Amino acid sequence: MREPNLIASSHRGKAKHKYQFEESLRGKKMGVLSQIVSGIENKPPVLCVHGTGGVGKTTLATSGEKSLLLPVEEGWGTLDIERLPLVTTFADYSAAVSALRQDEHDYRILALDSLDWLEPLVWQETLRRYPRPGVDTIEGYGYGKGFLHACEIWRELLGDLKALRDERNMAIVVIAHSEIKTFNDPTAESYDRFQIKLNKQASALVFEWADAVLFASFDTKIKREERRGQIINKGTSSGKRRLFCEERPAFQAKNRYNLPPEIDMDWQSLTQLIKGIK
Repeated sequence: MREPNLIASSHRGKAKHKYQFEESLRGKKMGVLSQIVSGIENKPPVLCVHGTGGVGKTTLATSGEKSLLLPVEEGWGTLDIERLPLVTTFADYSAAVSALRQDEHDYRILALDSLDWLEPLVWQETLRRYPRPGVDTIEGYGYGKGFLHACEIWRELLGDLKALRDERNMAIVVIAHSEIKTFNDPTAESYDRFQIKLNKQASALVFEWADAVLFASFDTKIKREERRGQIINKGTSSGKRRLFCEERPAFQAKNRYNLPPEIDMDWQSLTQLIKGIK
């Protein structure tokens, strides 16, 4: 009686297994490739508008039709706008965004005012989620660990806002104040510029997350004058407000919409240039 060729049988089994694996892999690849789409995705934008106080950031963000303000600071002044209750804890913020995601409403724009007032609430939430004996401040963790923990909450926060955009087709506008910080440019000498007024890790997350980071400022011209043999730079303003859409040495900005370097600071100008805003 002829003995079975165990080696040949083993090779056939391995070959069959390899064939089945390759067929399965090929099927998955074809499944992915069959889902390829083309064209521009016309979703409402997520925007960050930063600038100095009193330039009109809140007015801009709430000028659109069916806009709703989520206030973290009392910055609406005399604006006659629809707004949610003032946020004083991170739980307040989470509850407001969850309600907008789940409950029936017809709002088209959410304006959050402001990120830098929300940051201390993020730090409080960080202390609650990452308790450590003797630690009662964000710096108390040491070696910047507190800010790294806070980044996890920032990612959650920003992710919830983008989910609100995707699920309810709402434009998101987050407002922040600006502060002057030194920028260490590796290709040139360091210089000062306006940046989002947040811890640097949180600021970087917001900058990456937003479709556009727009710097709001008054139209300012620098005029040089000579006084007693000295050249003095004098700033003058027309009072006109402008939105700057591209990075310059003086300020932090970007956009994914091929916007002009600067535009008038009004909602209509934005709606004409960015699809997805109503």
